[in-house]
Formats: sequence, structure tokens, C-alpha cells
Amino acid sequence: MSRTTLSSSRIHRLTNAIAWMLPAALVAPAACAATHAVPLARMQHENLRQWVLRGAPSIAKAIDTKATGTKVAAVKAAKTSGAKVSGAAKSGTKAKVVLPVSAALAAKSDQTLRFSRDIKPIFSENCYACHGPDPGSRKAGLRLDTEAGFFADRGEGPTVVKGKPLQSPLYQRITSKDDDELMPPKESHKHLKPAQIALIRRWIEQGAPWQGHWSFLKPERPALPAVKNAKWSKTPIDRFVLARLEKAGLPPAPDAPRHVLARRVALDLTGLPPEPKVLQAFLNDKSPNAYEKLVDQLIASPRYGEHRARYWLDAARYADTHGLHFDNYR
Repeated sequence: MSRTTLSSSRIHRLTNAIAWMLPAALVAPAACAATHAVPLARMQHENLRQWVLRGAPSIAKAIDTKATGTKVAAVKAAKTSGAKVSGAAKSGTKAKVVLPVSAALAAKSDQTLRFSRDIKPIFSENCYACHGPDPGSRKAGLRLDTEAGFFADRGEGPTVVKGKPLQSPLYQRITSKDDDELMPPKESHKHLKPAQIALIRRWIEQGAPWQGHWSFLKPERPALPAVKNAKWSKTPIDRFVLARLEKAGLPPAPDAPRHVLARRVALDLTGLPPEPKVLQAFLNDKSPNAYEKLVDQLIASPRYGEHRARYWLDAARYADTHGLHFDNYR
């Protein structure tokens, strides 16, 4: 590939773009999948390559892995991707790391991926039209909605080689630079985002664990996460909420006043604010299970059934008239 000459203004624009992108990718790479970012064009790839070869000017001021708390992940990703790591990063002091885009997207926690939650939606959105359950539109006899489609021997080996993404034909096709080999093909008007490709690679590296349909999976109660302020939790669900808050460095919100709590639960269960006598009884009830008794009282109300039924009527588009064409009465 030819070496493209970069003007100072173009270098400045690229530097600003990467300075914005890398910290976000290092802190929360999973969020990249939700940004719907447009993949880089070939010229942009080449510009980025030239920019990195020229020492990534000015990027060191924007990327401080110690400040973002991702020093270890950044250094690890840099080593595995061929990026340059400063001596400070290796020694554990304040570090400046220049990461290629692919390494930034791959710098993520070691949390085990779940096929149904993390991987299947990618294939469903981008691949099932040609490699899904419909035999009429299926191409090459390949299914990506079944376990056999991924791991059965297709004459030249399986589509996915567990633990070896670079040897997996699936990964080779989604990262191919050849338009005739690239999947999904351009004519499908679908494309995988870099974060999605990084997730598929991690999934294969983790052994490509398969999950069937959720309805056939036995529910398993997850272990409660460790938290610093365990006394704050009143129910097991609170532990999960608190763990996420502590991870974000946020304190829990203070308890709502009792009259506010009563209004919230009444609106949620009945669609109406609490009746004055119901509210006053709750405010006067000092027993430990006062809230539970209020919930039971609201559920026993006819308003609760009416409120639940309203959702079904909305789903069925219920009305006195058809609402279409001549809008006749039903």
C-alpha cells in the first residue's frame, strides 16, 4: 500500500478524533456497539497507519491510561497488537500508550461472554438473512443459528475453531480485505462494526461457548457481587445495583420520603395516586413490613386489574371503532 502524505491539518483532525475515541474505547468498549459508528474507509485506515508510523503526534496529551484506570488493559492490548509501550507503562508509573484502533476496541475486561446475550444478536442482525433458519434464502448450506452450523465438520473443518479465531473460517471472512471474500457482502448493505468483530474474536478465544434458546436453559441464580457497603442492601437485587454504582464511583441515592414512595408504587401498580386514607394509613404504620402491606393492598384493589388490562388492550389496539378506512364501529 502506498504511503499517503499527511498534511498538518489532516494530522490535527485525526489526532483530535483519536484522542476522543481511544479513552471511550478503553473505559467502556461494550458501549462502542451501541454507538452505531460508521466503519473506517480504506483511505482512513491508511491515514491512521501513517499517523501511527509518524509517532502519533500530540496523542500522548490526550491518552493517560492511569487517569482512566485502564493502564493494565491498555499495556496488555498494546503488547499483543504491536503498539509501542513506553518504559513508564512497563514500570507501573504514569503511562502513555499509543494503541492501534483494533487494539483499543479489543482492550476489554476478561468477563466471560454469553452467546445468547453478546454474540447471537450480531449474527441475527447481519447474517441470518443468508445463513439462518429459512432454507429458501440460505446460502452455501451454512447455518449460523444452530450449534452444528458453527462446529460441525464441513469437509474442510468447522466454521469456528474453538479457541483459535485466526484459524476459524468465520473470523477470516468477517475480517477479510478481499471484497469477494468479506462477510457480510457489500451487496447485503450490512456490515460488522469493529466492536462487534472484537466481541466475536473474544468469544472464539474463550472457546466459543454455545447456548441454545433461552427457553431451554435452566435458570441459575447468580452469585451476589461483592460490595463495600453491604449494610445498604435490603434485598439481593440491591447488591447488584450497589455493585454497579460502586463501579461507577457513585453513592446510592437517599431513601425517598414515605409519601413519595407510596405515590410511586401506587402509580406503578394501579396507574393512580394513592387514595388519601390509604396514604395516611401507610404514613402512620411504623411496622417493619409497612411497605409490603401497602403493596398487597394495592394489588388487591380492582384498580390493579384494570391497570394491567389496559396494557393488553393497548397491545390489541382496542377501541370502540376500527380506526381505519371508514372508522366504523366494531
